Amino acid sequence: MKEKDRGVPNKLCNLRNLLICDTGRKIRTVNTTIGALLRGIEHANTHRVILSYLVSAYGKDENLYPKDFRSRAIVDQRLHFDLGTLYQRVVDYYFPTIQLGAHLDQTKKAKLAEALGWFEAMLKQYQWSAANHFTIADIALCVTVSQIEAFQFDLHPYPKVRAWLQKCKDELQGHGYKEINETGAETLAGLFRSKLKQ
Repeated sequence: MKEKDRGVPNKLCNLRNLLICDTGRKIRTVNTTIGALLRGIEHANTHRVILSYLVSAYGKDENLYPKDFRSRAIVDQRLHFDLGTLYQRVVDYYFPTIQLGAHLDQTKKAKLAEALGWFEAMLKQYQWSAANHFTIADIALCVTVSQIEAFQFDLHPYPKVRAWLQKCKDELQGHGYKEINETGAETLAGLFRSKLKQ
């Protein structure tokens, strides 16, 4: 993915200059330019909101966040699915162990598996998560699914999810994926594994 291909200014397209999600999913901007661009939405507390805002405000074309209402609704549905279902089930299953040292709850594991099954079905509709091209839904969902992978959840039953995740990693590799996302996912997974040993 070349920066100019997405129609987003270079500083916005390079994820290293866009944002970093810490383990609490709070957003911290990584340069003052982005901080200035976000002025007026300082209380946005999710990378999904910030992604949609930046691409809507500064994008030069519709690739990342379509302007067509139907297409945008599909992207928005995937963003809501990520936050309200998939990511929530990750939190429900893993975070009691991370935060409290609690034992893993197998009913919550089944709920996470169910959500991954739904995502597997969604991936039958398009080449990417919400369209036949890469969108901000892919960025948001990639953060969640790569965290699931780092936790070593069995993704073998979801071949479309595994193939899609690899495509996302390839797409984002030149834009700071390893530094921004993979490192944080492994850090949180390491914390999880250390709590399991206690």
